[in-house]
Amino acid sequence: MVRLTWIRNYASEWIMAAIALFFAIPAYIAVTNSFKTAKETADSPYSLPSNFSFDNYIGVFQTIDMWNIFKNSVLITVTILLIMILLSSMAAYTLQRITNKWTSVVYLLFMAGMMIPPQTLYIPIVKLLKAMGLAQSFPGLFLFYIGLYMPFCIFLYTGFMKSVPRELDESAKIDGCGAFATFWRIVFPLLQPCTVTVIIFVAMWTWNDFVNPFIILGSQKGETITLAFYGFISQYNTSWNHAFAGMIVTSLPAIVLFAVMQKQFISGIASGAVKG
Repeated sequence: MVRLTWIRNYASEWIMAAIALFFAIPAYIAVTNSFKTAKETADSPYSLPSNFSFDNYIGVFQTIDMWNIFKNSVLITVTILLIMILLSSMAAYTLQRITNKWTSVVYLLFMAGMMIPPQTLYIPIVKLLKAMGLAQSFPGLFLFYIGLYMPFCIFLYTGFMKSVPRELDESAKIDGCGAFATFWRIVFPLLQPCTVTVIIFVAMWTWNDFVNPFIILGSQKGETITLAFYGFISQYNTSWNHAFAGMIVTSLPAIVLFAVMQKQFISGIASGAVKG
C-alpha cells in the first residue's frame, strides 16, 4: 500500500512537471527570440541565440513612444481597478446584506452578464458608443470594461462577504454607524484577500487586453501598450524579433504583480470558493 502511494505521488509529480514544461515552451521561444536578429529568428526560432544582444529591446523603445504608451496603459488599468473595487464591493455588500426578491433578481441579472460572450456585444456596443459620442475615447473604453468586469467582481465579493458575520453590522449600527460608514470602516478591510484577487484578475485582463482597445479605440491610435506593439506585425512585413521583445516588456508588469500578490490571490480564491 505504501509503495502504491509512493508510485502515485511520483507519477503525479512527473505529470505536473510535464504540464509545466509544456506551458513553459512559449515563454522559452519568446525570451530566446527576443535576443536574436531577424535572420536568426527566421532561420532557427527554437535554438538559443548565438549572441545575446539587447538591440531588439533598444529598438522597441526607439520605434515607439514607450513611456507615453506605458503611461496610457497604467492610467487605464489603475482607473478600471479603482472603479471595479469601489462599485463592485459596494454593490456586493448591498446584494448580500439585503435579501429580498428584488436584490435576488438584480444579482441574477449580474450573473447573467457572465454568461454572455463579449464577442456578441461588439457591434451594439460600438453603435451605442458612437451615438453617445464616446467612440474611440478612453471614457468609452472605461464604460465597456465596467460592464464587462462588474459581474465577475460582484460574484467574487458576494461569495467572500458571506464569511463576514452580520453581527459586525449590527454592532456598528448600535454604535451609531450608518451603512456607508459600516461598510468602509468595518467590512471592507476584512475583504482584503478578495480585493487582492480582484486586483490581479482585472489588472492582468486590462493590461494584456488587445481586442477590446483595438475595437473601441481603433487600430491606428496606438493608445495602449498592446496596440503599440501590434505595429511590429503587418500583412507584408513582420519584425518578429522586435515583436518578441515587445511581448516580454508587456508581460513583465503582470508577472511582477502576480509574483508579489500570489499568496493573497490564492487565499482569496480559496476563501471565496469555500464560503460562497
